[in-house]
Formats: sequence, structure tokens, C-alpha cells
Amino acid sequence: MLTKKQKYPGERPLKTSYRKKIADTRRLYGKEREKIRVLLKRYDPNDIKSEEEILADIKKIIWEYDGNLKYLKTEYFDEHLHTKGRNIDEFCTWDEWIRWNLVLAQASGEMARILLDKNRTRQYLYDHSIPVSKSFGESIWKGDAPVCRLTGGEITRLSDLLASEKALFLKPIDLCQGKGCMKLQTADSEGGLLVDGRFTEWDELKDKFENEPFIVEELVRAHPQLSAFSPSSLNTLRVVTMYTPGGKIETLFSLFRMGVGGSSIDNWCSGGLCVKINSDGKLASEAFFEDLSKGRRERHPDTGISFAGVQIPFYKESIELALKAHRACPQMFSVGWDIAVTEQGPLIQEGNVHWALFQPIHGGLRPLLNCWLRPNALAVMNNRPCPWHDGGSLH
Repeated sequence: MLTKKQKYPGERPLKTSYRKKIADTRRLYGKEREKIRVLLKRYDPNDIKSEEEILADIKKIIWEYDGNLKYLKTEYFDEHLHTKGRNIDEFCTWDEWIRWNLVLAQASGEMARILLDKNRTRQYLYDHSIPVSKSFGESIWKGDAPVCRLTGGEITRLSDLLASEKALFLKPIDLCQGKGCMKLQTADSEGGLLVDGRFTEWDELKDKFENEPFIVEELVRAHPQLSAFSPSSLNTLRVVTMYTPGGKIETLFSLFRMGVGGSSIDNWCSGGLCVKINSDGKLASEAFFEDLSKGRRERHPDTGISFAGVQIPFYKESIELALKAHRACPQMFSVGWDIAVTEQGPLIQEGNVHWALFQPIHGGLRPLLNCWLRPNALAVMNNRPCPWHDGGSLH
């Protein structure tokens, strides 16, 4: 088991030393102050706190919540904590959340490793009778063209598979925030294809295949009511499930994500819009960009469709599917499920061990971190059984 002083790969200790806090505070009120002033110029001064209030916020996070100035300069703004009315005692930074969540992810053992591998996730959920999107295999560049190793072991040219299926969706095996995804469709002209709606010669894709293979999936079609917001992207639900103090898996929050500007992906971190889904399955009135300088939107900027009160089709079924998927992964403390809602019903796209906080949309998570996440992590660190389940694990 981990101790409080041990580091995680790529992460820092759970506690910050007194000396580090002093050094960070000096930098905050020294050379970092000007950098923060530059960031503040991006925003409407009527919508944000004063410079002194922001500096006081960051100082408090450093001293009371072991915040690291290296991360705080961006994460404070990413979580929109600089806006008026945001109380940092109710909100937490990603750095703080992930440090404690990593302890719980490690305690989940093999189950967490399965969810971190998108191919293994799909197969695991399929084996547990969870509806998932279809995967054809993995594609690499070989010779003068991309090929696909199908799940049965057969190798075929990607162009032949596309000709047969008419449309495919490719995403990097180590997908992060939707970066590198491609929507492929057949084109009327010979020798090429449509990539995210733009005609492309096959050899133009070679550079995209240099770093890693792609997972080749069916191109899932969203329910018309959801695709109407942004026809170029799938527009998925993010449903976060978590073990509650009562030992029951429940939904923490759910959101609807949309692409913007013709993008084929709907990820918030890649420029998409996100809106809260109320408990009755209806959308809230305002959608948010991750970059608050772009403003809030009551309508989609491309299609002009209003968000307020729109009913998500198959919402109840989507929530039930997320809960069923989590029950199939009882070792996990919490999972952020990406769900595609089609005309036939919902499908699981993937499960995220480390899901984005989305606090600007649904509210602060500090009470949950203090009362539930941290105590569970401390229990694990002190060699006690995982409090949220019976201690079973995959081997």
C-alpha cells in the first residue's frame, strides 16, 4: 500500500511542505502576479473577482488545500474560480481531486487498468451484457496505405473496410480529450475519402498514423434530436456514477456535450459545449465552454437551437445503463461514462477513471472530496479494506 509521502507516477505527494508553501506564496505575489494580470485581461471585468481577491483565493488553496502554484495558475481559471460568486471552499482544483482519486484508482487494481484500455473496456462490458459500440479492430500504416487488423485476426485495407461500411470512426489507442479522432466517410471522387467532412487523399493520412495505431469503430449515429445541435459530432452524455456513503452506486451528475464549428468531437477540453442535464432529463438553460472568455450560451452557436427544457431521449435508460455498467465494475469507486444515445437506445462509448470535474456547470465538489473521497483514500493508505465495496478485486 501507499504511504502519505509516496509519489504516484507523474504526480506529487499528497502533502506540500511548509517550505514549498512559503516559496509558492512569494512567487504568487512576485513574478507570477503579472502573469495572472495577463490572464485577467481575457475576461469581462464585470464578471470576475478583483485581482486581490484572486490572489487571496490562490494563497488559501496553497496553504489550506496543499495546492501547487505550478498547476494553480491554469486550474484556478479552468474551474472558473475567478468568476464572481465562486467560493473556493465549495470548489476544488483538478490537481487536488486527482491526487486523492489516484489512491482509489490504484486500490481498484486490474479493473482500473481495464477501463484505461479502450479495447479492453469494450470487450469487458460486452462480456457483461452492456450495450457498446462496435469495434472492427486496430489500424496502422503499412507500406503505402493504412490497414486494419480485424478483431478476428484478419488483415484488410482500411479503404476496403470503409467501402463496405460507408463510414468509420477512428481514435488513437491512447486517446486523451478526444484529440486525434477522425470521422471517415466514402467520397464520390475516386482515390480519396472524407475526413471530418473534408475531401482527403489516402496518402495525406500517413502523418496521422506515425505515432500510434488507431481503434477503428463503427460511426455511431446519434438520436436525431441530439444530432440536431451539432450534426458533425456524436454529441454524447457524460454520466458520472459513484459509490455513496451508504454503499450504493448512484449518479453524481450528468451532462450533455456537443461539438462546435464543424468538429467531429464533442469533448469540452477540445472546444466543445457542455450543458447540465437536470434530474428529469431536461437540459438546463445555459451551456458552457471550458474557456469562459467565450461566454455562456443559451443557444448552440452553429445551429441556433435553444437548450432550455430540451428532453434527452432515453435519459432514464441512459442512467440505468451507467449504473449497470458500474455494478459490473464493483472495484471502481467512481467512473465517468460516455454514452451515445441512438434511435434504438443508449450505448456505452467508454468509461473514464479520471473524469473532468465540470464544476462550472453542476457545482463544486469540495464537500464530496472532504467528506467522502479523501476519507476513503486515507483508509486505503492505512491498509484498511476499500470502504466502498467488499474488498474484492480482479487478478
